[in-house]
Amino acid sequence: MLSRMSRRFLLFCLSSLLAIGCARQGYPEGGPRDREAPVVTNETPANGTLNFNAPSFYIAFDEYVVVQDADNNVIISPPMRPKPTFTTKGRGILVTLNDTLQPNTTYLFQFKNAIADFHEGNKLATHDYAFSTGNTIDSMTIAGTVLDAMTLGARKEVVTLMLYPADSPDSCIAHQQPSHITRSNADGSFRFTHLKPGHYRIVAIEDADKDLRHGPNEAIAFADGPAVAHAATDSTAETLQMLMSFEPRQVQRVAQSGFVREGYAEVVSVMPMQNPSVQTDTALVWRLSPQRDTLRIWTRNPSGRLLHLVLTDSSGLHDTLKMQWRPRRSKTGASTTAPSWCQWSIGTTLPYFQPMRLTFTTPLDTLRSRPDSAVVVMRVADSSRRICRLIADSTLMSATVDFVPMSNEKYEVTLIASQMYNILGATTDSLKVSTEVQGEDKFGAILVKIHQSDSQSRYVVQLTDESGKVLQSQKIEESGRVDFRRLTPATYRIQAFADRNGDGLWTPGNYYQHRQPEPYYFMGKSLTLRANWDIEEDFTVGGTPKPNLLQPADTKSTSKSTMPTFR
Repeated sequence: MLSRMSRRFLLFCLSSLLAIGCARQGYPEGGPRDREAPVVTNETPANGTLNFNAPSFYIAFDEYVVVQDADNNVIISPPMRPKPTFTTKGRGILVTLNDTLQPNTTYLFQFKNAIADFHEGNKLATHDYAFSTGNTIDSMTIAGTVLDAMTLGARKEVVTLMLYPADSPDSCIAHQQPSHITRSNADGSFRFTHLKPGHYRIVAIEDADKDLRHGPNEAIAFADGPAVAHAATDSTAETLQMLMSFEPRQVQRVAQSGFVREGYAEVVSVMPMQNPSVQTDTALVWRLSPQRDTLRIWTRNPSGRLLHLVLTDSSGLHDTLKMQWRPRRSKTGASTTAPSWCQWSIGTTLPYFQPMRLTFTTPLDTLRSRPDSAVVVMRVADSSRRICRLIADSTLMSATVDFVPMSNEKYEVTLIASQMYNILGATTDSLKVSTEVQGEDKFGAILVKIHQSDSQSRYVVQLTDESGKVLQSQKIEESGRVDFRRLTPATYRIQAFADRNGDGLWTPGNYYQHRQPEPYYFMGKSLTLRANWDIEEDFTVGGTPKPNLLQPADTKSTSKSTMPTFR
């Protein structure tokens, strides 16, 4: 027999061992993290049910789940108003139908990243639940891609695709609920399923306000003709490709106006001006910016702080403007000063084909200025000097030095003080700049042979940088060669668009005019240009545009052996 104390000690040891074992079972250390998405285990009524008349359906999973942003992540065809209610119940989701179901109709619920497990947040990428209120469940499909018309890549924004009966009027996209909806995937592909056999009008929009209607400020893509629903197993069925573009519907107006600094004001319009007219009782000079959307105004009286004018333009402008200058002060209390009105546009290097140029922020006063002997050009190698004149352009906003520099030479260029005046009476101190002229061997050329695969005779071929910024453009009427010369060493890309209306500008599509966007074509690689080299390439344009998938550069390069002929 154990003593009472021994029994107590033994009981304590057993209890401690049990507590340690339980603790280890309840709180395991380490172990793999759950990275699996929830798995559907049961659906009630069953997926694909016919003659469906239940007020709700339930989807069960192998673990606890949550519904994330059902309004945006659950796509329902045909759309329901009011929308269903999604609630979690046990290890599943209960979907309560709040809309009256249409007879003999197949309904499809697409859960796209809408369901996640409760603990780790692992998402179920997609799950479809379908039922029919009739005796059959529709099984036809329409598939394709939606690409950005200018880049031929997938759109970054969410794209909603909508189907309507083929005989619907054009206005259906603005006033009628679609019969089916879906969304494109990250690569621009899409697929409608559970459709009735037949023909459909198909459009794609960036539905920013989520009203399933096309608004005036939403991009759109559309097919030229009806889309035909086909069996999913039909390998001969057409795969649609639609190009999405946006045509702004803007009314010409003044976007902003006011003084930028004392004696200088700007008027900015929404769209470019055509032939502006300015009426005022104040002595002033104005110029239209190169982009034609900004009117630059200088008052001849720099102390004048109030400006009244009437601006009219054939683009639709007719505005009476009142602008007043109010001096601004810096944080230190000192008045801000206007920038220098005259400066050299020459850098430390100057390409041999570019002139030495001065630019002005205020128009030149040709009566007071003395351009005939305004500049001294010194060649650094032998300190030889030459007095040169300035030649002002027609806008009086810039002037070039009447001097042809030699390649690979260094020069010191000086604007002599008090030789040039602007319309406000300001002059300049001596302005000096040093530069080295880069010779032809510092540049290269890209020579592109164009092949047309269709009857479209007009194209605009563009040279861009790696980011897609257009650097040069050339029109071409038929198959031939396009030369891009005098290029600095860099990586470039080649693209072209079919200039169907012959205006030299890319034109977006217009749904109501049944006009597709002018198609773009991209060379499938980048071109890395080195100094003193030519790159020769073949580029085929025309036909159905292909997605823009750039490949590593692989070019035919030849060293220059003769002086090129420049355009």
